[in-house]
Amino acid sequence: MLKISSLTAGIALTLLTLITGCSEEAKTPPLPSASPTKTAPATPTSPKAKTPSPATSPTKDAYNDALDLETSAKTISQSAESKDDWSLVASKWEQAIKLIKTLPKNNKNYPAAQKKLAEYQSSLAEAEKKAGPKPKPSASTKDKPTPKK
Repeated sequence: MLKISSLTAGIALTLLTLITGCSEEAKTPPLPSASPTKTAPATPTSPKAKTPSPATSPTKDAYNDALDLETSAKTISQSAESKDDWSLVASKWEQAIKLIKTLPKNNKNYPAAQKKLAEYQSSLAEAEKKAGPKPKPSASTKDKPTPKK
């Protein structure tokens, strides 16, 4: 029972970290009060018409998202015991690596990201070793029709 509880606590902590660690762009601004006499005129500078500023560029989010995945992988690995737990850790590292690789060389986070990439690849190899080989679908399961309900 303790094994399940520690894993559940680790996952809950990871989710909490991801939820509270979101960037400012994810925060919703307060809604304006509804007034029956005032209406906002449509302007060409509506949020949909704006181009993303450097603060909201996808590459900045990719770096921060990779850092969030790093936190998640490290948190889960602290209580991981089964091969499935380690497979989950490995998948977090894989996702973080993919995000880091999307950063262009001119991004201000690129040098730090390259250091993180080496760290993430090492951590991924360790997690994959602990997870064991990935199961391959057997020929017998591929050929069997799925039962109808």
